[in-house]
Amino acid sequence: MTDHIEALKIILAKDYGVVKFFKTFEYPSYQRDLAEEDLRQALEGVISEEDQLSSKAQQWLLDFDKMIHSLNVKRYWNSIQASEEREITRIMKVIFSEKEEQHVYRVKKNIVAQRDLASDSLRINIQEHLGKRLSSLHTPYSNKKIKSSGQTEIDEDHSIDAVYGNHDIPSRDHTTTETKQEKIIDETSPIDLKSFEEAYSALDPNCMWTLESGRRVEEVIYQYARNLSGESCLHSFIINDADLNAKSLFTNNEWEEITTSEVKIFQNLKLHL
Repeated sequence: MTDHIEALKIILAKDYGVVKFFKTFEYPSYQRDLAEEDLRQALEGVISEEDQLSSKAQQWLLDFDKMIHSLNVKRYWNSIQASEEREITRIMKVIFSEKEEQHVYRVKKNIVAQRDLASDSLRINIQEHLGKRLSSLHTPYSNKKIKSSGQTEIDEDHSIDAVYGNHDIPSRDHTTTETKQEKIIDETSPIDLKSFEEAYSALDPNCMWTLESGRRVEEVIYQYARNLSGESCLHSFIINDADLNAKSLFTNNEWEEITTSEVKIFQNLKLHL
């Protein structure tokens, strides 16, 4: 309270108003009652010292209620409150922006992981297919020479190209669309629609991945996946770029944006926010 009394003496000596006292100690708007009580006690402290400022402090105390409810004081507190609200809005925008960036990063990371998984699975299927084809060609001709349509003898230890001759090397297209879709949608696995609904409801629309077209990725996925008959990676809000059904939910431009967007690593939210 000593600091308040000394500050009030300076204010009284220079004929400043009540607002100067509140500004000196930077009271926030929610501490208005405390500010007024500190002013009252400071006035009583100045009066008790019985010096040349005591009479002026006595007059302030007599007019105390009138002063603290004056138009000038009301304007001061209103300006403090407006400034605080602007600062809160700024902080919330920063928080929402960082949350949205982190959410988009997680979605993009899942897409990349799903793409890598699909590539690995396709590579394994091709290797298995090639192995079976080679086995079927080598077995009937054990310890013999193989002749191509041009009657050229080929050792069975030669390269794959030599063994195949005019035959076409199996391509990744040998994996049927039906097989691919079975891996994307498992008709035999039950769907936990309740958890899916709860997960979607918990998402903040402001933090969803909003495409340049204005559509939100999570919202599009939700509207489609809730009607699926089997479990899909879409129920975890993961997009597999090999899923033709998922691709059909978006325009060509939207799909290009989803599958080519750069994945960036963002720092965690600052604790003081």
